[in-house]
Amino acid sequence: MFTLGRLWANVPPRPAALRVNLRRLSCFFGLVVRGKALAAAVAVVAFSTVGSAAPFAYVPNSNSANVSVINTATNTVVATVSVGAGPFGVAVNPGGTRSYVANTGSNNVSVIDTSSNVVVATVGVGLAPIGVAVSADGTRIYVVNANSSSLSVINASTNTLLTNVLVGSNPYGVAVNASGTQVYATNRNSGTVTVIRTSDNTVVGTVVVGAGPRGVAIHPDGTLLFVANRDSNTVSVINTATRVVESTVMVGSRPTGVAVGSTGTRVYVANSNSNTVSVIDTSTRAVITALPVGTGPNGIAVNPSGTRAYVSNFSSNNVSVIDTTTNTVVAVVDVGSGPLSIGQSVGGPTGLIVLPPSAPTTVTALAGNGQATVGFVPGNNGGSAVILYTVTAVPGGATCTATPPATSCTVNGLNNGTSYAFSVVATNAQGSSPASGFSLAVIPLASVPASIPALSAWALSLVSGLLTLLGCVALRSKPRNPG
Repeated sequence: MFTLGRLWANVPPRPAALRVNLRRLSCFFGLVVRGKALAAAVAVVAFSTVGSAAPFAYVPNSNSANVSVINTATNTVVATVSVGAGPFGVAVNPGGTRSYVANTGSNNVSVIDTSSNVVVATVGVGLAPIGVAVSADGTRIYVVNANSSSLSVINASTNTLLTNVLVGSNPYGVAVNASGTQVYATNRNSGTVTVIRTSDNTVVGTVVVGAGPRGVAIHPDGTLLFVANRDSNTVSVINTATRVVESTVMVGSRPTGVAVGSTGTRVYVANSNSNTVSVIDTSTRAVITALPVGTGPNGIAVNPSGTRAYVSNFSSNNVSVIDTTTNTVVAVVDVGSGPLSIGQSVGGPTGLIVLPPSAPTTVTALAGNGQATVGFVPGNNGGSAVILYTVTAVPGGATCTATPPATSCTVNGLNNGTSYAFSVVATNAQGSSPASGFSLAVIPLASVPASIPALSAWALSLVSGLLTLLGCVALRSKPRNPG
């Protein structure tokens, strides 16, 4: 990772005058380099490298025992892949290299190589698998088994079953958060959502929702979970931190599939009896429109760029393509018999190019006693969820890390009286971003004596900044060596 410290470490010894100039440059970086012009330039470069080629949609046809592969650029079926009996759920990994299909009738998962559209492995799981989800780093596959009331965990590298975790009765949908720490399974007969901790595959919570919960989807920042309750015609909105239902939104008749747009501002719900898709505004938790689609809409997924939603219509054997900007159906694609596609069915080898994320922006620092708390604004994730942020102090190289959705952490082990600036690097499954621009420099100070009233956080930050500024003024006022 590039830092000013590493740059200076590789420079030969310098004359005294040059050392003073570099110190002045250090002050400039500490006070100015976080300016908006530089941050904007970095962001524009990062955004411009993200590819715009359309991905593929993988649609399991439950009555045909195959998967239709749709080129979303042309909205045409370009391949049909034979899988197991009664294919139901599907999920494409973040890199777009594999598609995982749960075969309800044969109790296994077909692994499709998306570059060749060939099944390269079949993994046995529990009884009647339905929903499938892939972790953000692509290393784990989670499958819920309706008739064994369990969650199967698959190692994606070896295509082997690692373990089975008991959940509620008759599970249907499954979702995993962006950091890969929590998995959520909906239980049809229990009317609940089971929360599983992935570090040890242990059930850590149960949330009561509406009747007959089916599809489940998580907000991109991991803070909210959306559950389609088929038997109560509602969507439950769950706060993932408190595991409490914050809102209940009335939608159409028999909602089954649910998906969240890439920006997190819209939720799309397939209503199987109304033959509509309800669009929910996540800020108001209200339905803003209901779109007519095919007959018996069951599954729904949004493409990585968030521009299109794909609805599998079970009874009319086709897929409705929705323009999410205008909320209109722009195409209908005929597929096999009884399409379902519960899960993230859109992705593939020529899909949205997945890159390392762009650098975070607006880095701020608040000094404390031997430490500093650093905050930042996340950048573009490059098409794959960010899994870690790393903050680095200059000088010294001390670090701290934050796991999304957190956007701050505290760097410890700093020297009181020393000026520090901080940069942030974001990491996803594809790699790490460039380092962000530096924060304003701050100076950690020893604790204020008890006899002196405690300063507020903003006052401490102001004092720290003024001390840094005075240091820079002192440098400028120092007489130059005429030699």
